Amino acid sequence: MHRRSGSPLALLAGSLLLAGCVSTPFPRQQDETRQVELGKAEMVRASIDMAAGELKIQGGAAPLLDGRFLYQGDVAKPAIRYEESSFRGNLTVRQGGATFTLGPGGEAHHKWDLRLNNNIPLNLEVGLGAGQSTLDLRDLHLRGLDVRVGAGQLELNLAGRWRRGFDANIRGGVGQVNVWLPRDVAVEAVAQGGIGEISAPGFNRSGNKYSYEPAGHSPVTIRLDVRGGIGEIRLRLAD
Repeated sequence: MHRRSGSPLALLAGSLLLAGCVSTPFPRQQDETRQVELGKAEMVRASIDMAAGELKIQGGAAPLLDGRFLYQGDVAKPAIRYEESSFRGNLTVRQGGATFTLGPGGEAHHKWDLRLNNNIPLNLEVGLGAGQSTLDLRDLHLRGLDVRVGAGQLELNLAGRWRRGFDANIRGGVGQVNVWLPRDVAVEAVAQGGIGEISAPGFNRSGNKYSYEPAGHSPVTIRLDVRGGIGEIRLRLAD
């Protein structure tokens, strides 16, 4: 007697299981270097937005921007645009689509290492999604700073030799934010709105306000405003 090999439903289930075992090619790793020349602008607004991955920003570039971008697949290629109008420049750096691509072990394969020009007055806006970010801004000529935090860890170093004060704003997100500040300038910080824990040794506290005044009079003040659902923020005075 001929024996049936299985029902159509069982055959279909087996086919789907085998199809699920077929591996799809992982997007190719891209390694790209890009530069943006300054032109004639006397001040620049820079907007840098990375939805997922590892971001590093520091000074030391001869042009306006000197960056190395590692990303997974062509769709995650960063979009860079720079325009000048009169004496002002406008730089935007955006991450492409499919930004949450992960490696075989679950690790992110998106890394940006960006250097900005030290001498140009700069209003810097940084949007961070998921991942780890290091913003070492000590050598830049900052006029203002806005950081939007997603999920992960942010190391923000503002312990530079500042010639003038500026406002630094941090918004939203979860995780941990470490802010390093100089000992030779005054700091006024306000932290409010869903923040889990604040650590600020060496600062005077009054409600949600934290202040630091150096031993000698400081003509420069950094004004720090932190709002949103950050899990932990640490204010640290650099050695």
